[in-house]
Amino acid sequence: MAFGNTKTAEEKTAIVKQVFHNFGFYLADFLLSYELDVEGMRRKVRIENDDVFRQLRAEGQPVILITAHHCNWELIPKALGSHYGHFVGVGEKLRNSPKLTEMLNAYRAKHQVTMLPKRGAYRGMVRALKAGEVLGLVIDQNTSEKEAAIINFFGHPARHTPSVARLARKTGAVVIPAFIHTRDHRSYTLRFEDPLIPPVSDDEEADILAATQLQASITEKIIRENPTEYFWFHQRFKGTFPHIYR
Repeated sequence: MAFGNTKTAEEKTAIVKQVFHNFGFYLADFLLSYELDVEGMRRKVRIENDDVFRQLRAEGQPVILITAHHCNWELIPKALGSHYGHFVGVGEKLRNSPKLTEMLNAYRAKHQVTMLPKRGAYRGMVRALKAGEVLGLVIDQNTSEKEAAIINFFGHPARHTPSVARLARKTGAVVIPAFIHTRDHRSYTLRFEDPLIPPVSDDEEADILAATQLQASITEKIIRENPTEYFWFHQRFKGTFPHIYR
């Protein structure tokens, strides 16, 4: 679906194999990094291109950081909390794994990360932004038809949450994409991209859709740069092309 005729069958197979290889390393890294303190996390994850983010924070401007299930994304909130102080995220309990959920929450709390439960999170996110907190959201999953905006992703229609665009419009928050990368599965780089500037007009719904497309487009750009770091296991097109997963 994503690459069509732009890659050969051999190239696609190589990507698939490398995805599994990489995620074995990410799981091992999660376990090995569990005991890292704040200083250890700072050494492990280097930050790039955060000048705009720091300026916005100094000015008291609310910020929403967006990312995707890309590379070792679980390191992102801990790295942000360790480098910049308190950080607010949104998550849900892992199905059939309360012990792992407990481990994740303890791991996050140690690095100054507060997680809001996904169900009913909207009010908590608004309060966090109005209180001057940095809010981080993973935005690349398929979502329900009722909640979704339809955007273009890899040349195909896909469902995408418009919640970030709505939050930003309501609170005046600046949306900044941030993605993590690695070359050796030992050290990582968290790079901030340029802020996404949405259109503002009298047509709020059109503006929300355009802002949501900006988020999908930067995510696609990052994935295309290194597709083996993306979590392709998610059924990203399930809402619009369910037959490809049967």
